[in-house]
Amino acid sequence: MCRIGKAQLEHHVLTYMVENKDAQDTVQGIGEWWVMQQEIEYQLADIGELLNELVEKDFVIRLKGADSRLHYRINRNRETEIKALLAQTDQQNPASPE
Repeated sequence: MCRIGKAQLEHHVLTYMVENKDAQDTVQGIGEWWVMQQEIEYQLADIGELLNELVEKDFVIRLKGADSRLHYRINRNRETEIKALLAQTDQQNPASPE
């Protein structure tokens, strides 16, 4: 997971406090519940946009589930092409040693 900068962290904490004026918590609680929740919400928006792009490329199939929510899965007919794209990306961006 990426480490967020001090300015972004400050923004998360103050935003939460403004939106929840009676809120108070420990350092651990603020990190786990306030900051992480906001990061998750931002990531969900980005993930939604990405999934829409992958549906447009026909790499991912979007289906409406019995629960009326949208569900996503790989388009198995494009799996070979997807694997080739992933291999190419891995070669261009090798994982850094940990």
